[in-house]
Amino acid sequence: MSWQGRSGLALVYGAVLLAPLAWVLVTAMEPGAGEAFSRATGRADLAGELATSIFLALLTTLFAVLLGLPLALLLNLRRFPGRGLVRSLYLLPLLIPPHIHTIAWTRVIGDKGWLKLWLAERFAWSPDVRAAIGEPGTDAFLGHLYPGPAWIMACAYFPLVVLAVGAGLRSLDSEGVDAARLLGGRRAALRRVILPQVAPRLLAGAAFVFILSLTTYPVVSLLDTPTLVHRVFSVMSQAQGSLATATMVGLPLVIVAGAVIFGLGRIESRTGLAQRAGVAPAKRRAGVGTLVAVVLLLALSAGVPLGSLVYVAGPLNLSGAGDPDFYQQVFPRVGEAFAESLLITGIAVLALLILSWPLGRALARARGALAESVSLGALAFPPEILGVALLLIWSEAAAGVVPVWFTLLVALGVALPALLRRPVRESLVAYGALAGSLFALGMFVVESGLAETVQKRGFALIVLAYLARFLPFTVRMLRTGFQALDKDEEDAARLCGHGAVSRAINVVGPRMAGAVAGAAVMGYVLCFTELPATLHTIRPGWQSIQMRIFNMVHYQQIEEVCALCVMVVGMATIPVIVLVMLMRRRWDIL
Repeated sequence: MSWQGRSGLALVYGAVLLAPLAWVLVTAMEPGAGEAFSRATGRADLAGELATSIFLALLTTLFAVLLGLPLALLLNLRRFPGRGLVRSLYLLPLLIPPHIHTIAWTRVIGDKGWLKLWLAERFAWSPDVRAAIGEPGTDAFLGHLYPGPAWIMACAYFPLVVLAVGAGLRSLDSEGVDAARLLGGRRAALRRVILPQVAPRLLAGAAFVFILSLTTYPVVSLLDTPTLVHRVFSVMSQAQGSLATATMVGLPLVIVAGAVIFGLGRIESRTGLAQRAGVAPAKRRAGVGTLVAVVLLLALSAGVPLGSLVYVAGPLNLSGAGDPDFYQQVFPRVGEAFAESLLITGIAVLALLILSWPLGRALARARGALAESVSLGALAFPPEILGVALLLIWSEAAAGVVPVWFTLLVALGVALPALLRRPVRESLVAYGALAGSLFALGMFVVESGLAETVQKRGFALIVLAYLARFLPFTVRMLRTGFQALDKDEEDAARLCGHGAVSRAINVVGPRMAGAVAGAAVMGYVLCFTELPATLHTIRPGWQSIQMRIFNMVHYQQIEEVCALCVMVVGMATIPVIVLVMLMRRRWDIL
């Protein structure tokens, strides 16, 4: 991609995604922020809540690695009966939103969970999914460890580890692995060759799990876990609270997540993490024990909670006789929310693919930790702050405060490195042209009333929030696809007279079909199951099926909630099944 294209994309990325997040930090410095912070937080133990957040994220990451690493090794290094079916099913936990995981597991080990009641009756042991290992406020370490929420989030996010490690296993040097097996056996090959080579991929998957669990709100809200992100949402809900105060409360989370993102970028830039895939080692035949281990991992992480939901929801009444089942009772009330969620998700996925294609292509050719860190920067912000940041910047634009100059400054700052790679004269001309175009566009958005429309109605804010949250995932999927392309084929097409459009259609497009389809399905799953940012960006007149579930937990009978959860999981699973049946290809995410 030309330097003009890179700088233009940087402008779009900076103006649409990074400017609202930077504006949040600016509002945190407004006069009187310190007094508002003291009033809103009161006697809250912010240091203890930060410690709980970090330990919870670390424990979640540990559980996710313990679940994901063995499953990735078994799926990619062993052949066993039903392996194709298992490769389609291991993504199922990722298709269940974290708040639905929480609802399901509370039916298992919650106050009235069947497993908790059985353990109490048989062994006089009554585990509490909400409790810490130690006494909060007394035990310096164990009082901050909450295994229940950590296990639930690990069940939701561990497929990210499987995807990341699987991508590394498929790029191993097969000859080196075979030589290590001959010299030292399978265990030596695993310890000396396989694990060291996939370690960067494992760290990437673990980093994503850590960041997501650090800023996940629905799980800690439903389980009343005293984390800092829970405090952020509480401050936003208070009458005396403000966005500036909430930003100051959540700033430590941003710093911790940002440090993890920068560290991941450094690892990737130094190790050349996502280079062209090599030849995967030959898969060795496994016995029944491997199949049993895989089934147990999947049953423990997804089968138990999903089975609990199905059991509580009850059977389908297909005969039409008698009373309608709980699925039939709840669907008429939420059918419109389903339709609107699917509409918003479809538009968001299209926007993700449009932006991910050029960004993924540019990132595939970039080198250095800065490019990786900027591409992942939005993940450092809790989704609650992200949602309110978008609402705030568009509200001020609609009210005439017009943060156009600020948006322009952020966008040009992001684009500057790309602009300065050419002679000064050309850079200044392009700099001025792009700045003028962006400023004119910003003024048009404000003066035409479009900003007010976006702020008060429609679903544009939700789509922008989804872009900010999930663009890093789809960009990295397409980046991996671009890095796996044979550059000689594209160069040959260029020498034969094919232009950029013709090469994209005839050469690049067919070879990127699997990556694009995978990115589309992943974008669909992430957008359709998103909740925290939607809580703040959804406008009057629109509904989200995830918000309906989150609210129904508090005032609807649990059978209807579980029935709705089962329908949501089924709706999220359909595109994955279709992709597996039609494409029959693997795709990488991290």
